[in-house]
Amino acid sequence: FEQRIVKIGEKVHWGSGTLRFFYSLHALPCIGFEAHVSGKSFVYSADTFYDPQGLQKLTQDGYLTPARYNGLMDFPFHYDICIHEAGIPPIHTP
Repeated sequence: FEQRIVKIGEKVHWGSGTLRFFYSLHALPCIGFEAHVSGKSFVYSADTFYDPQGLQKLTQDGYLTPARYNGLMDFPFHYDICIHEAGIPPIHTP
């Protein structure tokens, strides 16, 4: 195995592909990632809460900054492969 130090939000070049890690929204800290290789894309959400109305309310109530809200709403559902968890609200995507 090869270990690398990564920074959240920064691309990491590995072999012929790239990885990027991001924070999800969950009661416990969770990190998702996306990968790009040979023109294909993959994203894994990790445990997260993705509900547009719920995220908007958290932002309006001051729990999320507008930048954090926009980052969560910009989830790449259009990627070639998307693995997005779903579970029981309020800490998981309904």
